[in-house]
Amino acid sequence: MNGSLYRYDLNRGEGDFFKLDVEGPMNTFDIGDDYLAVTHEQSTAQRFGFTIFNYETCQNEYIDLERVDVEEVVMDIKRLNENTLLVLTSKQLFGYDLYTGQITFQMNSDASFHIWLQ
Repeated sequence: MNGSLYRYDLNRGEGDFFKLDVEGPMNTFDIGDDYLAVTHEQSTAQRFGFTIFNYETCQNEYIDLERVDVEEVVMDIKRLNENTLLVLTSKQLFGYDLYTGQITFQMNSDASFHIWLQ
């Protein structure tokens, strides 16, 4: 089921596969409010970005990030606040507004780090 997420319902004891718009799901990040962010294997997806998946409605939307370097990969995704996701790549940090669907800022990064929020 390449290109799908598997959701298992503990209450029903059943699971289902849900097709994503972009193939090659790789890592998932729980970003709260019934949403997951899913990164993709770049060699399979042939695109650079991530998918937002609503695990209550099982709807998904691919967020395309502008690729600067072919070696760039999405390393971490965290929710900053109700509106904003922080997306860390190997070369940049992006702010993505969930409500407008726009990249709100983009900063180059010379060093790798991960994002921890409390």
